[in-house]
Amino acid sequence: MTSLPNRNSLLKDLKDIKDPIIILIDIDSFRTINDLYGNEKGDTVLKEFAKVLEKISIKIDGKVYRTSSDEFVILRDVRFEYDKCKEILEKILKIVSQVQFPISKDLKISLDITMGVGYGKNNPLEKADMAFNKAYQKGAKYYIFREDEELQKECKNFIEIIKAVKEAINEDGITPFFQPIVDINKNIVYYEALIRIKKGDEFLTPNLFLQVAKNAKLYNNISLILIEKAVNFSKNSNKKISINLSYNDFENENSVNRIYKILKDAGIGKNIIFEITENETIKDFDNILNIIKKFKNLGSKIAIDDFGSGYSNFSYLLRMQPDFIKIDGSLIKEIINKKEAFYIVETIVEFAKKLGIKTIAEYVYCEEIYSRLKNIGVEKFQGYYFSEPKNLME
Repeated sequence: MTSLPNRNSLLKDLKDIKDPIIILIDIDSFRTINDLYGNEKGDTVLKEFAKVLEKISIKIDGKVYRTSSDEFVILRDVRFEYDKCKEILEKILKIVSQVQFPISKDLKISLDITMGVGYGKNNPLEKADMAFNKAYQKGAKYYIFREDEELQKECKNFIEIIKAVKEAINEDGITPFFQPIVDINKNIVYYEALIRIKKGDEFLTPNLFLQVAKNAKLYNNISLILIEKAVNFSKNSNKKISINLSYNDFENENSVNRIYKILKDAGIGKNIIFEITENETIKDFDNILNIIKKFKNLGSKIAIDDFGSGYSNFSYLLRMQPDFIKIDGSLIKEIINKKEAFYIVETIVEFAKKLGIKTIAEYVYCEEIYSRLKNIGVEKFQGYYFSEPKNLME
């Protein structure tokens, strides 16, 4: 669309460069532009933004790439100097801030950007990603990777996790663990598929790798592998399975189409429940509703996960019309010690019943919590009190 080389071209060119400096540039809140004005106008903005970056790259002796939807890279081959790099970043910010990008004949908008800089022969792109995340965390417009001990440690950990994720993708190391969901009599009614990746002789839990995988644009790969394995397990065992879907899944059209094909080809839509995380920032809600409708037409059911963790709970319920809600574990864990948590859970259960939605409590870890939840009408339960997640694939 922009006529710029892509991420694969960047990786290829990096091999031939002696002193690479990578300036990773991301347009802030670009999805909002698409939501407000439509994808066609958003594409026009991207094309114009690409032209601006090409002009900048000529001035600073660099080459521009478009590495993802609203993410660009300027690659330079020159010895790194911190002050000179900072001067260039300030120049880029100034030029971009002065440009008005056309939306229509009568409307132009300005863009905000965030940048991260990585350099050197060893993993400059990963360093730029790390620097960009640092900028985002600090609320800064840019961050330059520095060879200090803390950042080196973070970068090393980041690279090790990326390596583990890539190896798991390439060597069949993405493994679903299954945790049962039980009824009021503690009988298993279905299982939730939880992602693990194999590293050596151990399996890593999502808190160790999932956010890094998202930052490195590997999330959709591992999500699709997990979904395909979980669906195949359900088909072969005839067990009902719930699978988590995040906004990353919904916003990627290729992923949505692949998930739909996996489910349709397996012919077991009625055995699958898709859990949608409630506390994620959902920008294109109508698109999600359309996708949910497609999955429901195959017989699948929908659950809202982590219900009670966000601020838009009840509007979600009314629009999404889920079959289940899973009450957020942070509330469940506190119902013994905090009256407020108990009252919130009780209110959620009563409201769900009026709408004909079944409730599931997660993170149930003892008999007392289980009994209290059962007494206020929660219908299904999940947690270490019943079973830890297990590798049923074996």
